[in-house]
Amino acid sequence: ISRALLAELGPVLIFAPRRQMAEDLATALSSTLPLDEPLTLTQEQDALVGDRLGKLLRNRVAFHHSGLSYAVRAGIIEPLAKRGQLRVVVATMGLAAGINFSMRSVLVTGTHYQAGNFQRQVRPDELLQMFGRAGRRGLDDFGYVLVTPDIPRLHDAHPLKLRRAEPVDWPTMIGVMREAVLRDEDPFLKAKDLTARLFSSRPLTVGVERFYAIKAHSTGSAQGDSTSSGQADSASSLPIDDPLCGLPVDGERARLVRRHDREMLTPGGMWEPQPTATEARLGELLVRLPNGHWRPVLTVAAIAQNHGFGALCKIRFGQSIRQAQGGPVGQSHLRSSFEYGREIPLAAPKKETWVPAKWLRKLLRERFPLLAAVNGWQPEEFLKQVLPVVEAEMRGRLHEQWVREGMVFGRFRFDEVPVTGYRDSRGRSLENPETRRTYPAICQPCALKGDCEGLELSVSPALAWRQLGLVDQEGVPTRRGIIFSFFNQGEGLAIAAALEEPDYPIEDLVFDLANLRVGHRFSLDETYSHGRLGAVCQMVYQRGEYPGYLELGLPIAYGPGGSEVVRDVVAHQVPRHRLVSESVRHGDIERALTEWRSLLRQITQAPAYDWDRWLQLRDIAARYVHSTRSPARDPLPPLAPAQSQRYSGRFISRLARSA
Repeated sequence: ISRALLAELGPVLIFAPRRQMAEDLATALSSTLPLDEPLTLTQEQDALVGDRLGKLLRNRVAFHHSGLSYAVRAGIIEPLAKRGQLRVVVATMGLAAGINFSMRSVLVTGTHYQAGNFQRQVRPDELLQMFGRAGRRGLDDFGYVLVTPDIPRLHDAHPLKLRRAEPVDWPTMIGVMREAVLRDEDPFLKAKDLTARLFSSRPLTVGVERFYAIKAHSTGSAQGDSTSSGQADSASSLPIDDPLCGLPVDGERARLVRRHDREMLTPGGMWEPQPTATEARLGELLVRLPNGHWRPVLTVAAIAQNHGFGALCKIRFGQSIRQAQGGPVGQSHLRSSFEYGREIPLAAPKKETWVPAKWLRKLLRERFPLLAAVNGWQPEEFLKQVLPVVEAEMRGRLHEQWVREGMVFGRFRFDEVPVTGYRDSRGRSLENPETRRTYPAICQPCALKGDCEGLELSVSPALAWRQLGLVDQEGVPTRRGIIFSFFNQGEGLAIAAALEEPDYPIEDLVFDLANLRVGHRFSLDETYSHGRLGAVCQMVYQRGEYPGYLELGLPIAYGPGGSEVVRDVVAHQVPRHRLVSESVRHGDIERALTEWRSLLRQITQAPAYDWDRWLQLRDIAARYVHSTRSPARDPLPPLAPAQSQRYSGRFISRLARSA
């Protein structure tokens, strides 16, 4: 910068990515660049700029960003820069389009800057906007771009090719559709016809074009058939102008036809809708064998051996398994006279006592030392105290016991083991039924299901309106959609969602509206809560992503913390300087109040829709709309006579001597 000033390339406008960087760079330049004639500030100017910026201005250096108050930006820095009183101005990139002055040379220090809640890369047209500030009208024949390694250069900038935005304006379309309903016209057809008349490089679509094309073709074909064959049956000439589902939105039909229902094949050979798996008992579960036959699970050795331990055995029954024994309940042809279980030694009878088997003694010593201390058990006490331990380890229940070869053996069943299965219409629980996917029931007889399968799954405007609840199935705007049509972008979505919450006080909502346009500045940290308005939006819109309208279920410019500041200023009369912090400056508070007033004014001027909460919001907004005053209406501090003259730049000679 010193060399640029020495080469008579000053004054210089520098663009920095962030506020803090702009302030630090301006401070460093102020302390480094020599100066012969400091700038004298008036008492009013000195009171407005503060100590830090005042010191920089005396050295003819300044920073310029949106955190400065309107009076400082528009009343001091910009007039001084226009009159050549400043040698260097360091501005943020985000305010490049709003800078109302030019300087002889421009330097862009980075390629990224903060915009809202995201880091964004400088676009070529934004670079052109910054470089376009080089050269003062009426003073310079040329403007200069200063470059250093690894920063953008002039060839990186080029103008943005202007074209009409391809997405249709949702609030406008919803408003047109509402008027169509009031005139007893088809709202979707009205929106489709409007987009066809809009100028665009390629056709704009709503998302119902295929439906109305099929409808027009079917109607035309039916009328032609009726004209050519007058003797035909009158019923055959009726046009089938709608799909059976009755959904005009192409995206909805595309999703419906792909939402295949899952069916299962039952033991009776019938296909039935497959229900959600439910709890069942292992003893009632049926399994499908590779040959397609069904059998109870416990009659298949390969499956039964996955339960318990010990020798696999057959437990036989009479005509049917007794209910008292917990046997399976099923259809008669699926009952079995046996099931597989497990057989293990339990104890060795010694006189009138039972001594636990070797494996059982080891188990008791490891887990139940008090039971292991007993050498012999009476049979009744054994079954009462020790058998529950065995059943828990086996995960089955004792079916019968007998003495063989000097040992007491027990057979265990697993019919009560909890499992999951699919119950058919006859109450049978099936483990692995054969399944297939089929069209939804309403699509199966429809002749247009093949056409619906070929539709794209992308989110069209009409599909988005349906997902957000702005219109009903026929395209009639809902109450939410009508409120949405009164506003721009996603602000109406947030307001409508909040009004739908009956326990959301309107007095609180009026101040929470300030969050809709403040961005990230007022959030204290990265773990902040979105506030009640943000929470309602995310709950209602399920954190949906709709470009240009919602990001994670929130309006694009939404940011928490602004409502508290606005409430403190308006309702609690807190002085603004007490609300200033490192991240929230005077300019941020002014802008938050300005945007809040603008939104309140928009509410008061919106139609008086017949909804008590909306009318209440309009009344309260009218009460607060004039509660604050725009800083642009206040008189700006005048420049001193010496400040109105162009600075001669005598500091250059001193730079030369110091060099």
